Amino acid sequence: FNEIYEKTHRTLLCNLHAGVMTDCPHREKRPYTGDGGIIAETALYDFGSIPFLTKWLDDILGAQTEDGFIPYTVPYSSGGGGYAWSNVIANLPALLYRMTGDVKYIEKSYPILVKWLGYYKAHSVQNIVCSTTGQAWCLGDWLAPEITEFNIPFMHTLCYHQAVSAALFFANVLGSQDVEKWVQLKEDIAQAIHKNFFDEGNYTYCKGIQGENVLPLAYGIVPEKYREKLKEKVRYTYAIENDLHLDTGIIGTPILLEYLTENGMEDIAYAIMTQTSYPSYAYMLEGETTLSEHWSKRWPDYHIGNSDIVVKGGGHLSHCHPMFGSVVAWLYKRVAGLDLSAVYQGIIRFTPRFIRFLKTASATSETPFGKASISWRNETDFSAELQIPNGLSGVFELQTDKPLYVQTSQGQKQTYKPEGGMVRIVLPAGKIYIGTSGVEA
Repeated sequence: FNEIYEKTHRTLLCNLHAGVMTDCPHREKRPYTGDGGIIAETALYDFGSIPFLTKWLDDILGAQTEDGFIPYTVPYSSGGGGYAWSNVIANLPALLYRMTGDVKYIEKSYPILVKWLGYYKAHSVQNIVCSTTGQAWCLGDWLAPEITEFNIPFMHTLCYHQAVSAALFFANVLGSQDVEKWVQLKEDIAQAIHKNFFDEGNYTYCKGIQGENVLPLAYGIVPEKYREKLKEKVRYTYAIENDLHLDTGIIGTPILLEYLTENGMEDIAYAIMTQTSYPSYAYMLEGETTLSEHWSKRWPDYHIGNSDIVVKGGGHLSHCHPMFGSVVAWLYKRVAGLDLSAVYQGIIRFTPRFIRFLKTASATSETPFGKASISWRNETDFSAELQIPNGLSGVFELQTDKPLYVQTSQGQKQTYKPEGGMVRIVLPAGKIYIGTSGVEA
């Protein structure tokens, strides 16, 4: 985990210059909206790069074309991508707002997002995205371990649903009258996805490969009566069929890890992330100082956009691409347990999920309110030290069957007993000690 962090950190240092997030510093050197959008959360945790990303968001807002399209590179320098690239207009302002609480990101992005949704509508039939009007290199996911087979119209329509979800979130924040419109459209797209892509006989979306079953679960699209069975199918896919290996590309990988971790499959997420044989992070990083563009050391075979043409791989690829470093945000949030996604609500969530696998973890990140941190150990007893900046409060959650003792920097002491195998504690700003021993209420 430290190696993944350190080599991602170094890769970002090579690619964050002059207010532009490049995909690599030596070959294309292009500010892809897909690569930059995917890595933005990691950049915020690692560098506190709010001014940098604010500048890049302004570039994106100004790059929208007359018909609502968001280019795959901003500032524009050609290059391919797809709807997941252009969805940076939905994801980046939401991320910046969630991690700062500054509503300006929502206010200035909402009209641009609405126009982008008009582009979706113009290229959809019955809420299924089916055309790109000549936009080249329209990908589904990108660079799975084997040739990427993730169904492209399925991915594009999932992105449509995701963009409408962002518009609904923005409209609620702004108190807009559009809320009901987005609620209805979101539901209509979800129903269209299930109707067109779900194979009830095989109980899969499309082929059920490379995260095709994971994304509709993660996005809340799967009808309730199918969720548990599909969740078990995901467990079987990664624990048995894939033998605890990744099969995803740059879009699916962080979504897969988050879904597994938050749905009782931490064991599979941990095994996948500590796997050493191909495809894995350990295999990718062996002998490298920065992140590679692909799980292997060579180009895989790949499709040219929507076509069935296969380009044979085999040549050297980039050895300094940050896009797979998106998982560093997961290391901060779920392994160390420092989750800044609710700063807009005035809260830092502390959610260490892997105490039964690790003895210790720690993380520190800058927020607009000051430094936030967590450091925990789990050997004979569990103990943690937290730092919550003034202006924020904390919520600490731990799966345990032991009482936790809490002491604040103001000298307050209290004992919290588990309920249903979980302890949840609301905390004030300041330095906090939490442990299963050492403090008596």
